[in-house]
Amino acid sequence: LTVTGDHGPAVVLLHGGGWFTGSPADVQGLADSIAEQGAVVFNAPYRLGLQGGGFPATFEDVACAVRFAHARAADFGADPDRLVVVGYSAGAHLGAVAALAADTFDGDCVVPMDDTLPKRFVGLAGPYNTDALAPLVRQFFGTDPAVDPEPWRLGNPLTYLGRNPDLVVRLAHGDSDQTVPVLFSEYFADQLAQAGYDVELTVVPDAGHSDMVADPSIAVGLVFDGS
Repeated sequence: LTVTGDHGPAVVLLHGGGWFTGSPADVQGLADSIAEQGAVVFNAPYRLGLQGGGFPATFEDVACAVRFAHARAADFGADPDRLVVVGYSAGAHLGAVAALAADTFDGDCVVPMDDTLPKRFVGLAGPYNTDALAPLVRQFFGTDPAVDPEPWRLGNPLTYLGRNPDLVVRLAHGDSDQTVPVLFSEYFADQLAQAGYDVELTVVPDAGHSDMVADPSIAVGLVFDGS
């Protein structure tokens, strides 16, 4: 938890790491930069693949983080009605699902299941369409999509287009990203726009994958844009 704000947004920050590695420490610098602008940041852990995570446990953890941040925001001086999810890389995929449909994932959470959904989602270099990543995330979903497609459907943010219709979505991606091609964000932005969402994609020239968090001004600008 990183606190400096007073009545600013409550931000749930989700690290990257390819679903199998990573920790909140990897994005602590970004958390500090967002907090310095007046937010309360919940730099959230989640169970990783092969460490008790995967489908549905990891999605339940992220949904729990959203409910926890909403429930405790006022205790730390944040406005619970200004709830923002920020995700980087694999965390952007998980965050996109939570931003659209956190109220469908229950699990063992300290905050009871409710209809809490964020107002804004900021996705940084995210691989949103998991159907295009089948060989890489088969272990994470625990199934072969040709044999059991249901986990893949429920873990794909495109499944939930039309949910949380007032969600504001701001995406950023480097045009030189060799880890997650910018096509993922372009396609996600297009699908969101067709579904009627307020969505904008910022393509950062000459930026690679890690630049989306190495330069915190990108995410900070998108978190506070219009707020």
